[in-house]
Amino acid sequence: MDLGARIRAVRKHHSLTQQAFADLLSLKQNTIATYEMGKTTPSDRTLSDICRVFQVNEAWLRTGAGDMFHTKTPEEHLAAFVGDVVGGTDFRSRFITALSHLNDQEWAVLERLANELVQPE
Repeated sequence: MDLGARIRAVRKHHSLTQQAFADLLSLKQNTIATYEMGKTTPSDRTLSDICRVFQVNEAWLRTGAGDMFHTKTPEEHLAAFVGDVVGGTDFRSRFITALSHLNDQEWAVLERLANELVQPE
């Protein structure tokens, strides 16, 4: 599979049209079409943007080696989640903010409650 086919595979995986894919990358639809047809090669910046926006493994995108998507560690999943909700006004953001203000005693209470929730009766 060549680079153009891998770019197309990323786009199709996310069920995006060329226009929608281009919009997410601040590019033009015809630019994506030329990449997918192999008529032009994306810049390093564009390849990095595709990897960042769509969580694609850069080695796979560039060479076809490995898996299409990153396998995130639990810490990376947590960091991504927190990064997505920080600064928002929805419940998730308010909840994460409240957790950040807990002291050790309050964490102990929360841990006890969480353990009670998952214990079978």
